[in-house]
Amino acid sequence: MGRIFITVLLFSLNTFAGGAIAGKVTIVKGQVFIIRSGEKIQVKKDTTVLESDVIESQPGGTARITMIDSNLVDVYPKSKVEIAKYVYKPNQDQKDVELKVDFGKIKSTVNQKYDGAKNKFQVKTPSAVAGVRGTVFTAEYDLVRKVSKVVTIEGLVAVTKIIDRERQTPPVFVRPDQVVKVDAEQAKTEQPRDLKSDEREERKKEDKDLGYQYDPKKEPTPGEPPSSRNEPSVPDKNLERPAQDVQAREPIKDQPSSTEEQANRRVKDVPTTVAEDRRAPPIKEIQPVKEIIKEERREQPQALREVIKDTVKNVSERRQERQQERQAEQQEKRQTASEDQQAKKQKQSEDEQAKKQKQLEEEQSRKQKQSEEEQAKKQKQMEEMLAAKRKHAEEAQAKREEEQKKRAEEQQARRAELARRLAEIAKRAETVIRLPSGTTDGSTTPTSPINTLIPKQ
Repeated sequence: MGRIFITVLLFSLNTFAGGAIAGKVTIVKGQVFIIRSGEKIQVKKDTTVLESDVIESQPGGTARITMIDSNLVDVYPKSKVEIAKYVYKPNQDQKDVELKVDFGKIKSTVNQKYDGAKNKFQVKTPSAVAGVRGTVFTAEYDLVRKVSKVVTIEGLVAVTKIIDRERQTPPVFVRPDQVVKVDAEQAKTEQPRDLKSDEREERKKEDKDLGYQYDPKKEPTPGEPPSSRNEPSVPDKNLERPAQDVQAREPIKDQPSSTEEQANRRVKDVPTTVAEDRRAPPIKEIQPVKEIIKEERREQPQALREVIKDTVKNVSERRQERQQERQAEQQEKRQTASEDQQAKKQKQSEDEQAKKQKQLEEEQSRKQKQSEEEQAKKQKQMEEMLAAKRKHAEEAQAKREEEQKKRAEEQQARRAELARRLAEIAKRAETVIRLPSGTTDGSTTPTSPINTLIPKQ
């Protein structure tokens, strides 16, 4: 009744809030936080869980969330889970659930029925998707090894490997007490296998470490004693043993009274006459009680020996099975270690090769850059040299032109000076010396004072 009231209350709140409420925390142990809109909130009992909340549990911290549709989600220690989508509208027959496990482990108890088409309940990890109809299962993701693991406790789970955002592998179906692992680095999903005995014990231990008894059918009753809620019930081993085994393990000296009573009852049950029971065969002689007791005592050691023999045989078979399981487990561990070592070496080799390739590219780029710089420097030097030569030639040409101009000016000045002197000399000659108008005879030419005064060049 309490669960129905909680479910109705949560559903009404969910309808009022527009589908924002997904459930609430009913059990919490240790430190568990909710990351909501960038804010970190410590989880307490009755804390409301909203759609798009991220639940993060610390070491030793666990929490059980009772969802609005009575489904249960148990968060294990050191886990990070996002309530990516939780739509529950029973009036419209709409149920769409998506939980994302970034790392760690959760257990889902799906009490509602989902058809996988219109109604979906999915648990996603970075490498796998687990789709269910109505079941109990665990889903976990190892962030270091990048391996997802799904274990079915009740019902059936369809597990697919995520290739990319749009592609997935065909599903594999995990039945009760089976497990499947999905490795992100492998191309295909391995086939489900049955849980080993040590894996079953480990699962039971994990459930016990949650701090409360895990019952997929109902939540713990508030009025129930803590011992019955927190500790799993252990079946009585005496009830599981055969009656013959129990009788054989008891001392023989403690059994005469019970054997005598059985013999007496046997004697009383035998009809004494045919008239009392016509269907009974005729009895020639009734065996005395003491002889019956002796026969019972003689039969008991033989039965005890058979029981001991069967027990020893069963113990030997179990020991052999356990030895085979240990050998198989060791072989699997060695194979896993070998594969991990090989993958590590391959990755290391690829990293070294990539590093060498990067160094080679950097060296080539550096040499090319240096060559380009040297070529640019030489080009610049050549251009500077040509410019200097051109400038020097222009300066020499200008100097020659200036010298020619200067020489021309000096020559013109000398000519002007010479003409001036000649003019002065001619003027003095005209004023001072009076030249005769003609010669005395035709054989001699009178000497002109001007020609005598002009120097010969």
